[in-house]
Amino acid sequence: METINPLESKTEIHKLGALYFVIKNFPTAANSYLHNIHLLALAIAEELKKYTAEAVMCHIVAELKDLHDV
Repeated sequence: METINPLESKTEIHKLGALYFVIKNFPTAANSYLHNIHLLALAIAEELKKYTAEAVMCHIVAELKDLHDV
């Protein structure tokens, strides 16, 4: 994926990893539609290699627990 900053004069290519989720209670046919596949997180690919996806998921689960407690 190529990302750019519109305020900068230079553009660089950044490798990003994306984590998606689907709701398993939906029928299988419904989960195959793109509008039922949701973006959960974006992370720089180098950081995913260094810290693993599990470390990223720990932060997401902690945030979900905080939202649940509110």
